[in-house]
Amino acid sequence: MASHPPKGRRSKRRHEKPPERSLHTVPAPLIVPLDSRGDNRRLRSVFVSLPDKRPLVQYLLKDLRVGIESRFKRLRVQSFLELRSGDWLHQLSRGIALCNALILITDEFSPNVMMEVGMGLAAGKPVIPVLKKGLRLPSMLRSVQVSQWFRGQSPVPSDTSCIIPILEEAVYTIMQRETSDPRMKMQKRLLLGSHGAPREESNDADPIVHIRKDALHHARKEYVEGRFQLVISILSPYVETRVANEEMYHLLSDTWFLAGESIDGTEATLCYQNMRRVAEKGLKRTEYRKSLILLKDRALADLKLGSLKEARRGFERLLRDFPGGNAHYNLACVAARERDIWSALSHLTKAVEMEPWYQELARVDPDFDNVWTNRLFQALVFAPKAAT
Repeated sequence: MASHPPKGRRSKRRHEKPPERSLHTVPAPLIVPLDSRGDNRRLRSVFVSLPDKRPLVQYLLKDLRVGIESRFKRLRVQSFLELRSGDWLHQLSRGIALCNALILITDEFSPNVMMEVGMGLAAGKPVIPVLKKGLRLPSMLRSVQVSQWFRGQSPVPSDTSCIIPILEEAVYTIMQRETSDPRMKMQKRLLLGSHGAPREESNDADPIVHIRKDALHHARKEYVEGRFQLVISILSPYVETRVANEEMYHLLSDTWFLAGESIDGTEATLCYQNMRRVAEKGLKRTEYRKSLILLKDRALADLKLGSLKEARRGFERLLRDFPGGNAHYNLACVAARERDIWSALSHLTKAVEMEPWYQELARVDPDFDNVWTNRLFQALVFAPKAAT
C-alpha cells in the first residue's frame, strides 16, 4: 500500500458506511445490541499494504474491509487511506507497529509497498501476501508463503473468502484454542496443579454419581460446541442444590466466563457476576475450599469485574501455592489494567518463558489494552524467538 503523503481530500477515499458487526453465536438472553458497544472494541487492527491504484483501493474499501470487520468484532482495518496531514511517516510506522497482522495486496513491488512490508517484518508481524498471478517475489518475502494469487486488476470477493480464514489463523487461533479446545482446557488444568483428567467418581452404587456422570458428559459436549446456554441449564440445578462435584463448579463457572467474553456491557457483567457466584459456592464446600481451579475462577471473575485488588490477591495466592505460567499471565493482566507497565511486562515475560503460547494470547487479550501502544510490550508479544 502506497504510503504517499496525503494530497488533500479525494472523493474516491471517502469511507463507506461501517457495516453491521456480527456477534459470536450466543444464546438470545446473552446478546446485547450492537449500538451499545464502544469504539475500544476495535483497538486491535490489521494493516493492509497496497499501491495507490483505484482498483485495489476500491477492493479494499468495498470488499476486504467489510468482510474483515464483519467477521471480527475486535479487529479494524487500517491502511494509508487513514493518513492525515503532518508527520505521515510517523503515522504509518505507528499503524504497522501496533497492528496484529499485515496483509499485502499488490500487482507490483513499489518502494512504498516494500517499505511497509519491511516495517512489518522487522516488527515481527505476520505477513499475508495476496499477489497478482505471475508476480515474482523479492528476496525479503521468499520465506513467506503466498496466501492468495489473483488475476485481473484486483482480487475479487471469492479471494476475500480465502483471505479471512488465513487472517483468522494468524490472529485468532490462540484465542479460539483457549476458549473451545478441550486439550487446551486440560493444559490449563495441569498448569493449576491437577494431575491428568478429572477423576471419575467410582461409587457405582450411588445413583447420584450416575446422574452426575451423565450430566457432565452432556455438559462437556455442549461446552466444546460453544452452546453455553445449554451448559448453564444442565449444570445449574446441581450447583444450586449443592450436589455438584468440583468439575461441575468449574465447568459452569468457566461457561459463564466464556459467555461474558462473547458479549459486552451489562450482560457481560452479569455473566462475570454469575461466574464468581458459582466459584464462591464451590469454595464454600469443605472438600473444595482449597481447590486451585476454583480459586483461579474466582480471581478471574474479580479481574473481569474490575475488582483488581481482590484479583491480585487471588492470583498471588495461586502463584505461591503453585508457581506457573497461568498465575503469572493473569497477574500481568491485573497489572496492565492498573497501568503498571513494568509489573505487567515482568509477569508476562515469565508466563511466556513457561508457556510460549501466552505470547500470542496477549496479542488479542483486551486486558492489555492499556499497555498495547507501549513499545516494550509490542516487542515482547511479537518477538519471533518466543513464538517457536
